[in-house]
Amino acid sequence: MANAIQNVETRFVTVDLPGVMQMSPVGRQQEPSAITIFVKRRAKEHCSKTAMVCIGALLFFGTLIGLFINYLLLVNSVKIKHQQDYFQHLNSSQSLTTDYFFVHLTDIHLDLFYQTQCHHQDRASTSSPINWLYGRYGCDSPSYLVDSALNSISKHMSTHQELSLFILVSGDLVAHHCVIRSQPSPGSCSTLNDFYHTVTIASRKLANAFYNRSIIVAIGNYDIPITYLQRNSEYIWYQRLFNLWQPMISCKGCSSLHQPSISPSFRKDFLSAGYYYLDYSAVALKVITLNTIYWDQSVYNEIPLGSQARFNALGDQQMEWLSEQLRQAKRQNWKAIIHGHLPPGINIRSGNNITIPSSWVAKRYHSYIQMVSADYQDIILGQFFGSLHRDDFRLASDIDQVSGSVILISPSLSPIYNNNPAYRFVYIQKPNLRTVDYRQYFLDLEITAVRNRAIWQTEYTFRTYYSFKIQGINYAKIQSINSKLLTDSDTWTKYQNARSVQRMNQHIRFACYCAMKHIHDFLYLQCLNSLDN
Repeated sequence: MANAIQNVETRFVTVDLPGVMQMSPVGRQQEPSAITIFVKRRAKEHCSKTAMVCIGALLFFGTLIGLFINYLLLVNSVKIKHQQDYFQHLNSSQSLTTDYFFVHLTDIHLDLFYQTQCHHQDRASTSSPINWLYGRYGCDSPSYLVDSALNSISKHMSTHQELSLFILVSGDLVAHHCVIRSQPSPGSCSTLNDFYHTVTIASRKLANAFYNRSIIVAIGNYDIPITYLQRNSEYIWYQRLFNLWQPMISCKGCSSLHQPSISPSFRKDFLSAGYYYLDYSAVALKVITLNTIYWDQSVYNEIPLGSQARFNALGDQQMEWLSEQLRQAKRQNWKAIIHGHLPPGINIRSGNNITIPSSWVAKRYHSYIQMVSADYQDIILGQFFGSLHRDDFRLASDIDQVSGSVILISPSLSPIYNNNPAYRFVYIQKPNLRTVDYRQYFLDLEITAVRNRAIWQTEYTFRTYYSFKIQGINYAKIQSINSKLLTDSDTWTKYQNARSVQRMNQHIRFACYCAMKHIHDFLYLQCLNSLDN
């Protein structure tokens, strides 16, 4: 072993080689030459100057970036402050004299696949990297937006809880992209289970938020898979909806004032065609909820020829049923609310849709307009619809427009049509039960995205916004607004801004004027032609 170690050590002995300079042992430093010292000194001076230039440049550009960010924050804070001052003025400028109110919420369009389907899609109207957690324009409602809206409604209801009667939900709980496909797509709403799961989650959110008020839900065209209608098997789906909604509608935990009387025909009516009515005897009010699917022209266009006869028969049946409910209300000297998803008239969502056909099947107009503008006009407290994703009005009248009633169209919760989310409180007054005003709340998605916090605020009240001295929403006032769309710039600007809920979209003025004024499509087109010529 000793010999082996000695042999290893002899491998590293210093050997003198003739003609070769002896190398210094490792770890032993040589004195630097003058040339080496000079090169090092020049390199150090050069690097120091370069570093100083780089640091200076970084400081200069960093300062510019900081100033730019501060400018953006200042502009945004000014916008927020301006809007807060404006809407606080609206909140305090007019007190309401009211006896009761109810909530109108429509077109929730819950998107359980928001993160994968829409959160980063290019079709949204902005490419800003800010946080769109509560929703973004061009997309349906994420869960955060729905929860935020329901919390806001509950908060505002709590200040006058005893005066709130019920919650109207005018249909379309399910996201637009939720379509059943033969080949399901992962990460999207594309199966029957996905569809029903979305309806279930949306319904549970409503039930948990308003457990002590009746939630009166109308069926929208996105609340039932079209295949059921095409196969004449929608009663299967209505059974599912009935099981979900019947406890919400009947509200067994409500007080005597807020619990509706459920008719013996409630189950039969709902399961046969998805419509029903509720009686509120404490206030002498009948709430009639329609299923406008059977009057919807766009749905009718998708029904196979063999199923159209039954589709039409159910539409006729509902019209006769509506007439009977209004007749009963008049006999009892009660008032009636008509509530549904799709309103009659011209369906305008953007300014370019000026020749779109009427929303209802043509044969439904005469009977309905006769009822609401003549036969039962005196007992109708209001007609409340959604579907258009716009804040709008319709004058429901005969062709001569001698008399009529008002259709109030609430904007949607979903911001998919480039609108801010909204809901409204509708105020009614005794002793004769009349609709005196409404207050609309909204969420500015741009401000919410910057702040990453949802702040719902009053957008406007009808009476204050349109400068009426006396409370009340009636045919004459909406007719006045309609006439001023072409003669008064201030009214037009207010209407245009409110229509998309503070988004200031550009709308074609003549189209909006004619759509509000004329229910019938041929009168609408005549109106447009007369103004364009």
